[in-house]
Amino acid sequence: MLYLSTRGDPARKHFCEILLEGLAPDGGLYLPERYPQVDSATLSRWRQVFNQGATGGYAALAFEVFSLYIDDIPATDLRALCDKTYTEAVYGTPQIVPLKKLEEGFYLEALSNGPTLAFKDMAMQLLGNLFEYELARRGEELNILGATSGDTGSAAEYAMRGKKGVRVFMLSPHGRMSPFQQAQMFSLMDENIHNIAIEGVFDDCQDIVKNVSNDLGFKRAHKIGTVNSINWARLLAQVVYYFAGYFQATSQDTERVSFTVPSGNFGNVCAGHVARQMGLPIDQLVVATNENDVLDEFFRTGVYRVRASADTHETSSPSMDISKASNFERFVFDLLGRDGARVKALFGDGLAREGRFDLGDDPAFADAVKRYGFQSGKSTHDNRLDTIREVFKRHGVMIDTHTADGVKVAKEHLQPGVPMIVLETALPIKFAETIVEALGQQPHRPPQFEGIENLPKRVRVMPASTAAVQAYVARMRVVGFAGFSGSGKTTLVEQLIPALKLRGQRVSVVKHAHHSFDIDHPGKDTWRHREAGAFEVLAASPKRLVVMREFEARVEHSVHDLLAQMHAEVDWVLVEGFKQSDLPKIEVWRQAHGKPLRFPDDQHIVAIATDDAGALPVTAHCPVLDLNVADDVAAWLVDNAERLEYLTPLSP
Repeated sequence: MLYLSTRGDPARKHFCEILLEGLAPDGGLYLPERYPQVDSATLSRWRQVFNQGATGGYAALAFEVFSLYIDDIPATDLRALCDKTYTEAVYGTPQIVPLKKLEEGFYLEALSNGPTLAFKDMAMQLLGNLFEYELARRGEELNILGATSGDTGSAAEYAMRGKKGVRVFMLSPHGRMSPFQQAQMFSLMDENIHNIAIEGVFDDCQDIVKNVSNDLGFKRAHKIGTVNSINWARLLAQVVYYFAGYFQATSQDTERVSFTVPSGNFGNVCAGHVARQMGLPIDQLVVATNENDVLDEFFRTGVYRVRASADTHETSSPSMDISKASNFERFVFDLLGRDGARVKALFGDGLAREGRFDLGDDPAFADAVKRYGFQSGKSTHDNRLDTIREVFKRHGVMIDTHTADGVKVAKEHLQPGVPMIVLETALPIKFAETIVEALGQQPHRPPQFEGIENLPKRVRVMPASTAAVQAYVARMRVVGFAGFSGSGKTTLVEQLIPALKLRGQRVSVVKHAHHSFDIDHPGKDTWRHREAGAFEVLAASPKRLVVMREFEARVEHSVHDLLAQMHAEVDWVLVEGFKQSDLPKIEVWRQAHGKPLRFPDDQHIVAIATDDAGALPVTAHCPVLDLNVADDVAAWLVDNAERLEYLTPLSP
């Protein structure tokens, strides 16, 4: 199975290539060259595989679906990833996505039983395991850049926290998520999780993610990947629960069902579109929007009109406060006969120039309903309150605000004899304020989230600036090495370069030389560091500054001035000398030198590397590392990478 871009790029790629890539190089989204077809015999077999939601049935069904799209992961490994992801221990029930029957022929599909109480867990838990698997296979790292209107962020962060080789940078609209949603994200203190609150709306966050993904040089240099639904792997994971919902609502493979999907970014319902194209007997795919009704307007009129930030309403179903539906491009690609050039004109220059396009008079527009089964509707705050009250009064079931939008719109599109399944999006506790307004009582709070709003929070507020976010992502890790002359600083740095490179890290060196002769001569320090594999070597004496023999000038230098001249494409800068700087430093000490040069008086000493820990004449209140085992020192640096990050000058 190969994948292509919605904007016509000629390249074809395998699944694991696009898994780590996000957007295509031309700014398009990836889709399979064709949708595998599920015939009646396969559908019947899959029903047996799912086995009415018995333990292991959902994981087995996921493996069957994924196997049609993924041919570059061995089947045994893919099955193991499914079994690891979809467990009763994680989701609370053997069915994973059980149906709740509200009345005859009307169901909720429970997608919110995962770690963060939202449907995003269904895909994000898989993505976390896929990323870890593929990065380990390649020996690489990945910086995940994502945007969230509320639930994607926490789902991604809970799935990726502690994963080896993965750092998450999650953008969210400052002050526009519910208190519970903010607490879920911002209370995480894992060193590989970075929360960035953007002064704007979700669309500003999403635009930044797309801008960074379209900056191909930056993307490659900093190994940028995505977890938003622009990533095909996430959408593929969501396809599975359409099949699972169908099997639970029907007993015969000839029956048809409809799905109603609360939608802002079009990812969740786009997965339903894929399932329908594969042959799942779906009658209608009903898109339910809130007051930000960009999608409803399109399906009613053919006009796709994005809204400016100032015109994006702040609503009580905030995860759908979106006016630029990223995944909509995938559907339009199919709607227009997979005409990549036309899609590029519409979603590239057209939207950038005019902020809208109109397909109302295009003959293809009628296919949105006739061929693809789409319908739509809109729900307001008052509708939301009424629906929450009605469902609770009639059925004793408490639903969240987004699910309420879905139920309201679903009721408007019921058809005799066709079951309607509304996709539940989150548990009510995530939007407690509106639940209290509707019902006068607090929703149930799972024990693990008691008091979460009162936990310490770690978040950085930034302007809606792509450059600011890029600067934050590109932070180098910097550590100095101080010690007496002859202590072994140069040798240790020389050995650390290949040790860090073996861990997939790019390393540069800044060297303070007492004499200009120490610079740029065979056998001297700069040559040794370069021969060891340093990406860049910058050495300075009181008279000269040399960058790998390519530049020299008289300078008045501080270590910060020199760091400002380093290339951004490195992970580590090892600084030798500059013993009085405010950089975090490792003191290199040998027994023969008596008292350490800087420790314990220098508060910036973070560790001591020594050939004899027992001979230290002072008590060490920091880690003591073996000077003779550079690999152990490198491991310590990687484990402590977060505390050694060199922050760029951004407003806090």
